[in-house]
Amino acid sequence: MEDALAAVAGDLRGAVERLDELAFDALREAVAGGATDRPEVERRITRARNAVERAISLLEPKGRGAERRGAEDRGED
Repeated sequence: MEDALAAVAGDLRGAVERLDELAFDALREAVAGGATDRPEVERRITRARNAVERAISLLEPKGRGAERRGAEDRGED
């Protein structure tokens, strides 16, 4: 069961990457259009990304999520 949950967490990491791309695209479009505030769509995407990150942390074995996030913060992943 843990392997299956880890696989789903891996799939969700892909979704996080895609949401990151979409958020940056939304920001680029807003700046190109002269906006000075964050667009609402980018805020929604960021909230969704955060929710997916929380789901990943729930699916990974205890402690693994924190270890992984630490490695990502250090550029090791």
